[in-house]
Amino acid sequence: MDFSSKIAINKGWSDDKKYCVTNQNQQKYFLRVSDKEKLDSKKFEFDMMEKVASLGVPMCKPISIELCDDEVHSLHEWIDGKDARETILTVSKEQQYTYGVEAGRILQKIHSLPVTEVREDW
Repeated sequence: MDFSSKIAINKGWSDDKKYCVTNQNQQKYFLRVSDKEKLDSKKFEFDMMEKVASLGVPMCKPISIELCDDEVHSLHEWIDGKDARETILTVSKEQQYTYGVEAGRILQKIHSLPVTEVREDW
């Protein structure tokens, strides 16, 4: 897929490079770029994300993963939003609690998936 724009995202916990990319139709996507040595673990992660998405979890749904030269590119749907760390204190304690309860429900769905392979980083 060719992109007309690529904006770096300097947030998150991984050492992956992350971008908001836009195609010629102005459709936005989330692109993760990893070292090719991580191909196996990134494929596992991508497969798990597909399973999580199938549960109806609100997330950037995985679209594709491929090896491009010396990098692993995984492409995901883009979701516009705000960083929770920057906005959580701007809502009431009651709303924060509601968000926490919803996060617990989402985690319960994620943890309902059977563990087929033990991986520390997952």
